[in-house]
Amino acid sequence: TYIKEFSLQEYLAQAVPFIVRGANPSELAEFREALEAAAIKLAIENYDKKAIDRLEELFHITNKAFVKRDIQNYVKNDVRFHRHLCSMSKNYIITVMWDTFAKPVTESIRFNIESVYSQKPSIEPYHLMLVKSIRAKDLDGALKNLHLALTDIL
Repeated sequence: TYIKEFSLQEYLAQAVPFIVRGANPSELAEFREALEAAAIKLAIENYDKKAIDRLEELFHITNKAFVKRDIQNYVKNDVRFHRHLCSMSKNYIITVMWDTFAKPVTESIRFNIESVYSQKPSIEPYHLMLVKSIRAKDLDGALKNLHLALTDIL
């Protein structure tokens, strides 16, 4: 009898889209904000200048796509930005949870980006202010800008 090796991460990656499909979009946004808020708190505690520099670099790549209205690259790099943010926590579970929810999150960003473009045709400032707040070890500022960035997109 063949028994497939069990991988919890693989199982969750397959199950989560089915779980999320019936959820209200605001519930996904609330979960995402809670997860990333925990990541920010730990990222500030585990301050790493190189990781913050990389986060800022990812912002500039993402914003360049935003300004060009290149939806595919914007979404891809926004996901990379937020995954890197989660990895800055140095908490494996937070990063795995981000990876597990990345597909539904990506779909929600792609779905909502057109309405963002109709309101803000130039720069998207909240991600950069989030980076600057982390760099300054300003937890309240970082959480405020995370909220603004997520409610602007989701």
